[in-house]
Amino acid sequence: MMNEMINEICGLMVQLIRFNRYDELQQTLEEIQEIEETQEIQNETLNEIREAAEIYRTESESSTGAHSAWFDEHSWEQIQLEYGRLCSLLFESAEAGEGGQAEILRAKIASGRVTHDAVRKAMCRLTLQERTLALPWSVPEKPLVSVVICVYNGEAFVRDTLESIVGQTYRNMEIIVIDDASSDGSREIIKEYARKDERIVPVFLEKNLNICNAGNVGFERATGKYAALIGHDDIWRKDKLEKQISFLEEHPTYSVCFSWAEIIDENGESINKKYGMPRGPFCCENLNGKDWTRRMFFKQNELCASSACIRRECLERTGGYRYALVQLQDYDLWLRLLLEGNIYVLQEKLVFYRKFTDTERNLSAGTEEASVRGWHEIQWIQYNYIYKMADEKFRFVFGKDLKKPELVTCTATMCEKAFLLCQIKNCFAVKLFVELLEDSETREFLEKEYQFTLQDFYKMNAQRMPFDTALDIT
Repeated sequence: MMNEMINEICGLMVQLIRFNRYDELQQTLEEIQEIEETQEIQNETLNEIREAAEIYRTESESSTGAHSAWFDEHSWEQIQLEYGRLCSLLFESAEAGEGGQAEILRAKIASGRVTHDAVRKAMCRLTLQERTLALPWSVPEKPLVSVVICVYNGEAFVRDTLESIVGQTYRNMEIIVIDDASSDGSREIIKEYARKDERIVPVFLEKNLNICNAGNVGFERATGKYAALIGHDDIWRKDKLEKQISFLEEHPTYSVCFSWAEIIDENGESINKKYGMPRGPFCCENLNGKDWTRRMFFKQNELCASSACIRRECLERTGGYRYALVQLQDYDLWLRLLLEGNIYVLQEKLVFYRKFTDTERNLSAGTEEASVRGWHEIQWIQYNYIYKMADEKFRFVFGKDLKKPELVTCTATMCEKAFLLCQIKNCFAVKLFVELLEDSETREFLEKEYQFTLQDFYKMNAQRMPFDTALDIT
C-alpha cells in the first residue's frame, strides 16, 4: 500500500516537472519527507526526482541563474537520460583520469548543456562508489581564504594536517595556527612550517583556555573573504578548498559550504563501518534552509566542523564561538549561520576526520562528564535560538509544529515557542511558561485560544525532563 502511494506521488511530481512547477515540486518533496522519516522507503524514481529538484534549486540560486539544458525540455524522461549520461561520464573520467573525458565534460559545461551544480550533485554517486575526480574547472577569481587551525598537544598529527593545508590546489590562503599553550612538541613543528611557508601565521597562547577561545582568536585575526576550519589531527584532500570556494563564489546567498567526511582512527584507517553507517555520520543530504534548521533541532548535527568553509561577513554578523560551550560550540554556530543564509554540503569525502579509539582523547567522547555537559549545552542553545528567533522566521520554519498557525500576534508566537520547547522536552519551557503566566492577559489568552490553564501547566510541569536524573538515584 505504501509503495503504491509513493508511486502515485512520484507520478504527480513528474507532471509538475513537465509543467515547470518546481516550487510546487519542492513543497511536495518536503511533505513526503515526513513519510520517509517514519517509513523505510526505497524508491529509485523518488530519489532521482529529489536529485533533479536539488540541482534545479541550486542552479536557481547561482549568480549565473543558468539551468542545465535538460530542464528546458520539460521532459522527465529527457532529464533522466541526460543526467544518467552525465553520471556515466563522471565514472568514465574517474576511471581514466583527466584525459579526454574531462575535455568532453568541459565542452558540455561550456555549451550550457550542464552546469557546475549538476556536476557537483552527480559527484555524489561517484563518492558512493568510493571514487573521486578533480572537477574540470577552477575559480576565476582567487579570494583570500583564512584557514583557522587550533592546536593543543597535537605533535603526533599536526604535521600531516599542515601538509594537507599547504598542499591545497587553492593557493591564496593565510594559515592562522593557534597553539593553545601546548606542552608537547607542537610549537616546534608549527615554527618549522612557518619558516618554510610565509602563508602560515603562528599565534602562541600562554594559557590553555580550550577550543572556543582559540578559535575566536583565529577568527579575529582572519582577513580573508572566507574562513575555513580544521582540527589539528584532521586531513583535507588537496582539492577541498578549490571546490568549496567555487561553490561559494557562484552562490552568494549561502553562508557556509561543508563537505562529506571519512572518519579515520589514530592510524589513519577508516572506521565508518564501526558506526553501522556505510556512508558515515557526516554524509548527509542537502536541504533547504528551513529543513536544515528543523533537522538540527529534531535530529542531530550531521555537519563536520573540519569541512566548514564560512563566508566571513556572515561569521562577523553572527559572532564566533560562544566561550561557555565546549561540546556543542559548532552546533550553536551552524544554527546562527543558518540565519544568515543557507548551507550546502558537497557530497564528496574531502575531509578525513580523526576519531580516536581511545575515547579519553576525544573531547566529545561518551563519558558521563561529556554527556551531562552536552545535555546542558543543547538545552540552552535550543532555548536561546528559539526565544530570539524573529516571529516571522519562527512561524516559517516551525509552521507545521504550531498548535494555532492562524494566530500571528506576538503573544501567540511566544506561546507557540513555549509549547515547542515543551514538545522537544527542553527544560527552559518551564521558564518561558512561568514568565508568560505571570501576565494576566496572557493567562486569559492561553485559556481562550489554546484551552491551556494553570492546572494544565501544573500537570505539564510534572512531566519528566532530561535533567531529572536526581529522581533516578534516590
